[in-house]
Amino acid sequence: MNFFKINHLGNNFIFLEEFINKEKIIKLCNVNFGIGADGVVVIKDNFMHIFNKDGSEASICGNALICLGKYFNKDSLINTKSGIRKIKVNEFVEVNMDKPHIKKKISDKLYLVNAGNNHLVYIKDDNLDLDIVEFSKNLQNSYKANVNIISDLNKDSFKIETYELGVGSTYACGSGLTASFFVLHELNHVSNKIVAYTKGGNFYAFYEDGNYFIKGLPKIVCKGEILDE
Repeated sequence: MNFFKINHLGNNFIFLEEFINKEKIIKLCNVNFGIGADGVVVIKDNFMHIFNKDGSEASICGNALICLGKYFNKDSLINTKSGIRKIKVNEFVEVNMDKPHIKKKISDKLYLVNAGNNHLVYIKDDNLDLDIVEFSKNLQNSYKANVNIISDLNKDSFKIETYELGVGSTYACGSGLTASFFVLHELNHVSNKIVAYTKGGNFYAFYEDGNYFIKGLPKIVCKGEILDE
């Protein structure tokens, strides 16, 4: 079985065209026993299936969509469990993430958002001393959602730290950026075009014609063949 491993901002995905079982997903994503990745993406009948490194299936993944642009290397439409997404390939890979919606305003600082999957967006005061991992775990357990912590907020930029279901602390998250940008944009905290500072580097997003877009520069790490044991 052939594979591609593609990276964007520290997120690595193994791309396959055939399904494998949960145990093999876990093993392949483990750097000590497999290829090492944050998830496995199976492309079948123009449908993108995304599996986290613990074997659980996600409904959508923005970074995986950006990496898929590199995999296809052309403009495309792809089906996901959260609907069809449009990918545009030029100097960057751009993904139309549609328009999220707020499911619940928990407080002026905390919002539960659906961006194809569920995300909590927390706008942190910069002078607040916070154990982000413990804080995120508690929120995740309470709401069964990914958690995004926003800080260093400016009109055209902000810092974002994401704690994902099935993954944990991550270098970058496309759907998390979409959810966060959406909330900040709706609150008039940011302009129509921003850069988000993630642990993996600069992640770009923009708003146009009612939709929210993310864009980046993914890279093919390696390709090869997975051998049967």
